Amino acid sequence: MRPVRYMVDQPASVRPRQRFGDIGMDPSLIAAGGAALALLVLVMFGGERPQAPPLASQAAAATTVAPASTRGVAAGTVITDCPECPAVVIVPVGFFTVGAPESDLDARAHEKPMRGGSVRRPFAVGRTEVTVREYSAFVAATGRAAPACPGLVTDAAMPQNCLSAQDGDAYVQWLAARSGKSFRLLSHDEWEYAAKAHGGGAASSSKPLVAADLAPANAFALHGMRGNLAELVSDCWESDDAIANGVCVKRTAKDGSWLDAPAQSRPSAKRAVRHDLRSERVGLRVARDLDLLERGD
Repeated sequence: MRPVRYMVDQPASVRPRQRFGDIGMDPSLIAAGGAALALLVLVMFGGERPQAPPLASQAAAATTVAPASTRGVAAGTVITDCPECPAVVIVPVGFFTVGAPESDLDARAHEKPMRGGSVRRPFAVGRTEVTVREYSAFVAATGRAAPACPGLVTDAAMPQNCLSAQDGDAYVQWLAARSGKSFRLLSHDEWEYAAKAHGGGAASSSKPLVAADLAPANAFALHGMRGNLAELVSDCWESDDAIANGVCVKRTAKDGSWLDAPAQSRPSAKRAVRHDLRSERVGLRVARDLDLLERGD
């Protein structure tokens, strides 16, 4: 299982600013030195850097601060790596919060407390949930058993439901082999970052289930991040201490589905799903790591 791609940031202590006169230097020299330093930082780091994240206690309603610019391929670029591959959108770097604030009365205990994190390297996220058409190409190419459960969706444009965590793992491995790119499932925190979209999350599309690209899009141009289907991620369920042969007994699914109450269609909402369970409420969305050229490293 790939490592989580986020870092938790601790706020720096703040000291009072000194006046120029207190340190005995010519203000004009200080201004010139500051300009030179700013130019040096721009040359070294290539542009705007993320701002410091708000404290969780000060961010009850906030999800992120403004994103930094992305070097290499620009954030918002849509990439399709092969005819059968889902289109992915490059999301920017930036700070965000994970979980729900204490003021969220719909949140369950396992969604709290809120904590801070940051995405320091851009990556790509499926523009929509994986569709019936896309997953069917995988089944045809590999001979894997087709999805089956009560409530199975069969229209090619609809998001594919009745997928287990085992199905999701096999699918992204096939995509990686088919395309030569690093396809995988999102981590829990990456999913929440993508859903919150720097405060530009979409409205819920909880009822009815709609075609994947007709679900509302958020500020990152990702469709269906609220409602439609709950989406499998790579993380084991948080209380799952029993790992059998290196496989999570229970996996995490994020968000709610069109069959769930609206309170479940929130970015911090999650549920435990047995690793081999196929449910009409559950589908998946892919992630893809960028290569060196795409990142601009």
